[in-house]
Amino acid sequence: LENNDEFKKHIEQLYLELPTLNYYDLLLVDYNFSKEDLKLQYHRLIKKYHPDSHPELREIHHKLQAIVSKITEAYNTLRNPYEKKLYDKKMHINIQKNTQKTTKNNLKQNNADKTEPQEEKEELKKTIENYVKAGMFYDAITLLENGCKKYKDDIYFFKTLGNIYFRTPTKLKLAIKYLEKAHAMDRKDPQVLNNLAGAYKKVGFYREAYTYYKKLLAIDPEHKEANEFISEVENKNSILDKIKKLFK
Repeated sequence: LENNDEFKKHIEQLYLELPTLNYYDLLLVDYNFSKEDLKLQYHRLIKKYHPDSHPELREIHHKLQAIVSKITEAYNTLRNPYEKKLYDKKMHINIQKNTQKTTKNNLKQNNADKTEPQEEKEELKKTIENYVKAGMFYDAITLLENGCKKYKDDIYFFKTLGNIYFRTPTKLKLAIKYLEKAHAMDRKDPQVLNNLAGAYKKVGFYREAYTYYKKLLAIDPEHKEANEFISEVENKNSILDKIKKLFK
């Protein structure tokens, strides 16, 4: 069993990640789950996170209740075929079933994907922006991940997804992953450079943070945070050099 400190740390992380989890990830079920799996997972998670199961941890009861409420909301949606269908459509979740497709049908589908109108992509972006503005980050993330797979040459999806992950302390490595891809598409985007540098700094990769802050200063010489970080690093290096010379 987890001790209280480990459990509280886990709850803090899960509570922070609630806005970034879709219903499937929250319930830890596959897209093609069975009814039995769904029900089993729901009861297991409720037992694990319900405040009544942890009477001694009153200081985190409000976070446990928020987690339980979100788990129940997810379960009630996914167990209802109609609600699940609407949710999958809203989240652009395309569940592949184990059915045989002919080569002709595959080619037809591939051609349809290649000729998909620009309007659909722009509509997807509008939906994502609305979710972000409303604070519905787990909804936005699912759409953005699908967008990254479908529109691999569009910086918007990688940049926006990286920026959302940058807001979540436990998702900084994912933020770096997507922001690096966005940076490869546009090496002079100041927001990408700023958040990349910030993410590397937060995870303790100061050399990488220094590199991106330097790039940012080349675009925006007055950037306060970049100037402060560069000054701090260079001053430390200067002091270290002086100490080394004393021992030579």
